[in-house]
Amino acid sequence: MIVGTDIKVSQIASEHEHLGMSPDEIVEAHPHVTLADVHAALSYYYDHADEIRRDWDDTDALVEALRKRYPPRDRDGGAVPSR
Repeated sequence: MIVGTDIKVSQIASEHEHLGMSPDEIVEAHPHVTLADVHAALSYYYDHADEIRRDWDDTDALVEALRKRYPPRDRDGGAVPSR
């Protein structure tokens, strides 16, 4: 976590890695976070990338398992067709 915020380092890293956001863009999206905070978070991420990526993979696997167990429903209660 970034001290004094509810923002996780993995969120900053994901916005940078997956969404291609620059540090300045991340600050724009989270104005309560400083540019120094973003750089510190990215530095931590680069030092712990394997661990954070494993966490991302674990989260993706959990979401997929939950989607299979509880398929989305439309407003009328019918199953939504898979994509």
